[in-house]
Amino acid sequence: MQWNNLRRFVPTDLASLVIVLGIVGSVITFFYHWASDIDVRARESRKPFLTVQLETYTKILPVVAKITRLSSQRDDPSQKSAYMAAVDDFWDFYYGLLAMVEDEHVESAMVLFGKTLKADEQDECARSREAATLILDHCARNSIAASWGVKKMSQASDYCTPARLEDLHKICENIPVQPAVAGGKGK
Repeated sequence: MQWNNLRRFVPTDLASLVIVLGIVGSVITFFYHWASDIDVRARESRKPFLTVQLETYTKILPVVAKITRLSSQRDDPSQKSAYMAAVDDFWDFYYGLLAMVEDEHVESAMVLFGKTLKADEQDECARSREAATLILDHCARNSIAASWGVKKMSQASDYCTPARLEDLHKICENIPVQPAVAGGKGK
C-alpha cells in the first residue's frame, strides 16, 4: 500500500526519469566536492604553521647532524668553535622556535638529544648521540608527513618508535636538561 503512495513520485516517462537522475547526481556530486573542499580548506588554514614547522625542522636537523659529526673532534682547536656554535644554535632552537612547532615525538627526541649534550662524554647517554640523532631525524620526518598528509615511509626503517625513545630515555634518565651557557657547558 505504501508503494502505491511512492509510485506517484516515480516518473513514468524517460525524460522525467533522466531529469530526476540528473538532479540526484548533481546533489551527490555537490556534497562530495563540498566534503573534499573542507579538507583542502583546513590544510590551507594551517599552512602558515606547517610552513614554519617545516622550515624549523629543516634548520635544526643539520645543526644536530653537525654536532654529532663534530662531537668526536670538539677538542681539536680547528673544530672547537664550529662545534660550540652548533651547540649554541641547538639550544637556541630548543628553547625558542622549535618548542612552538614540534609534536610530542620530536619534543621527546629533542630532549633526548639535549641530554646527550649534557652528559659526560664517557657516559652511555653521550655515547648514544648518534642514535638520538637518527631518532630525531625520523621523528621530524614522521611529523612532517603527518602534518602535510603525506603517506608515511616504511615502518621497517623507522627509528622514531616508542620502544627506541623509551630505551634511550632509560639510558639518559639521570641527565637533567638545562639551557647551555657560554662555551656550550650547562650549569
